[in-house]
Amino acid sequence: SITGDGSNAATFTESGSGTMTIATADDFIVDATGDIVLDAADNDVLFKDAGTHIGTINMSSSNLTMESSVSDKDIIFKGNDGGSNITALTLDMSDAGSAIFNHNISLPDNGQVIFGAGTDLIIHSDGTNGILDCYGGHLYLRQQTDDKDIIFQCDDGSGGVETYFYLDGSASSGNPRTIFPDNSKLNFGDGMDLQFL
Repeated sequence: SITGDGSNAATFTESGSGTMTIATADDFIVDATGDIVLDAADNDVLFKDAGTHIGTINMSSSNLTMESSVSDKDIIFKGNDGGSNITALTLDMSDAGSAIFNHNISLPDNGQVIFGAGTDLIIHSDGTNGILDCYGGHLYLRQQTDDKDIIFQCDDGSGGVETYFYLDGSASSGNPRTIFPDNSKLNFGDGMDLQFL
């Protein structure tokens, strides 16, 4: 038992199995001018709250695993954004570990978002162009909201965008409509050999 002022002593207890327990009445502070090393020969560093196991850092076959041990409790990454504490990322353990980001997901040029175990769908930018690649079956673009459209817009040649055509989601079932706005032109051939006005 160690105390500096005669009260609230820290206790060091060793069990028969060789486990060393350090108990304090308040915070346990480690202040080192060098590294703090946790070297667990059984590969686990355990985190507990009043004796309840809440998390583990595990090393196995050179793989580092971080685990939340309480059922349906999340892993939350927080930080400080210009003086404001924010939650940057939540891994929702009650939803199979779904990742919930507080803000944008940014990738560098040629970084890819890959979907499917067989790299079925890739979304990326090559630094100049935005690219959507499908490698597994058909590519579906679906609008699931009742009576809402799929609208295709592009540059209008003067710094803005305009609708080139849209799929009319309010059309009756079995009678789909593709709508081209007034003054649209439908061109065929690189030299616009055939036009429908």
